[in-house]
Amino acid sequence: MSILRRIQQMRASLSGGSFLLEASGDLAAGDTLLIVKTSGAHQELPEEVTVTERGDGSFKLADEIMALFHEGEMVVFGYFTDLKDPQSLQWDISDLDGGTGRNQMGQYFRDRMTSKRTLTCSWGALSGDDMAGLLCMMEDVFFLLEYPDALTGERKRSEFYVGNRTTPMLRQKPDGSWMWQNLSATFTER
Repeated sequence: MSILRRIQQMRASLSGGSFLLEASGDLAAGDTLLIVKTSGAHQELPEEVTVTERGDGSFKLADEIMALFHEGEMVVFGYFTDLKDPQSLQWDISDLDGGTGRNQMGQYFRDRMTSKRTLTCSWGALSGDDMAGLLCMMEDVFFLLEYPDALTGERKRSEFYVGNRTTPMLRQKPDGSWMWQNLSATFTER
């Protein structure tokens, strides 16, 4: 398992006893599928399930999972895509305050609304293809990311956005492709 895993989201509908997945991308039989949320029904569902292919391009989930959904209901699923492991990952947590100041007694007060995590990652030398693949995984405005969390000591899933992504070019290879170095990106929790 990679240090960072992007959760690709897709929609599905229950039809004829199987889930028909829209824009399934690289999903294959035996992959782990993450149930992100359901529309309408509020049953408790396992977070991860394994899919099997039916042979006609559609996928089937376990019968006990299928029984929780109604025909035609839309469901949002996701599947994991491993990001190339970074050379370094710096974890930060920041408090977001609604306001701070001092009262008439001179005591400091603080209205902390929430805390958000930031992951600053850097990668070493990458081929043009690896660089393009990594940058494409960061294209969406917001995306789900699984990462090691220093506060909990466990892997955690949260929605992030990425700020500036910078990388200098290293050199051109004899075949005309490019090598890149030191891609850096900062992921901030939404």
